[in-house]
Amino acid sequence: MVAAPTAGLPEKIGGERNWDYRFTWVRDTAYVIEALSSLGYKKEATKFLYDLMDRIRKEGKLRTIYPISEHSNDLQEREMYYSGYLGSKPVRFGNLAVDQLQMDQYGSIIEAIYYLDKAGGLISPSLWEFVGETLDVISNNWAKPDSSIWEIRTEQKHYVYSKIMAWNAFDKAIIIGKKHEFSGKYRKWRSIANAIKTDVIERGFNRTTGSFTQYYGSDRADASLLRIPLTGFLSEKDKLFTGTLRHIVSELMTDDYAFFRYRSDDGLTGDDNTFFLLSFWYAQVLILLKKYSEA
Repeated sequence: MVAAPTAGLPEKIGGERNWDYRFTWVRDTAYVIEALSSLGYKKEATKFLYDLMDRIRKEGKLRTIYPISEHSNDLQEREMYYSGYLGSKPVRFGNLAVDQLQMDQYGSIIEAIYYLDKAGGLISPSLWEFVGETLDVISNNWAKPDSSIWEIRTEQKHYVYSKIMAWNAFDKAIIIGKKHEFSGKYRKWRSIANAIKTDVIERGFNRTTGSFTQYYGSDRADASLLRIPLTGFLSEKDKLFTGTLRHIVSELMTDDYAFFRYRSDDGLTGDDNTFFLLSFWYAQVLILLKKYSEA
């Protein structure tokens, strides 16, 4: 499933945030699998997931994005000499995200498998083996800086959301494996998960703002951290999260329902736009807090 059938359409007329979305993002595919599973379409969700697994295994590594056709591998970003929609330049074909390390997507895949399992989808021995392979990659890379969910084009940083999703991968894999009595490195996985959690709390929480921030050493909010209680990393009532929630609402919310993803430098001119996915994450958090009318 492509993110959008468009290339070069501007987020803002005259701006440079003009991306090529004609690819499949692994993270988005994981969200689709989760949605299908939650709606009871376990057969469709299972096929989506197994096709993704086969694609990853065939190439021997996980890409951030994949072309629609497996016969096309032209993903490298390049700027085209077109005038652009209403003069909005540059028009880009391909996407720089293909070369980025985005650790959160590994957690998204394991989370999708978790939701498929909850819906009664097939968790085969080959899929469980794939889970183990994915955890091995996370074990070797979670402590590295990356570009994270928002694919920021400045230097890589230790993004808090990526670390939390790495923790989430181990946590959900342990739940899946023990439920089915699969063999696995459970003690090692829990040890790594605990190490990640300790690292995030010690280095990702800003005592001045009273919140988790976008990356280690930052004081800026990141709306992806709305997902902290949705992953189970912390309770929605934990003071570390409630402070984070206040920080996000204060810094990133607009018009009482929309959110900016972040307000930090991303290496591009102009302002980022609001992102409606965040409003749904916020509504989920409000439901956990039993604030139903606000949700």
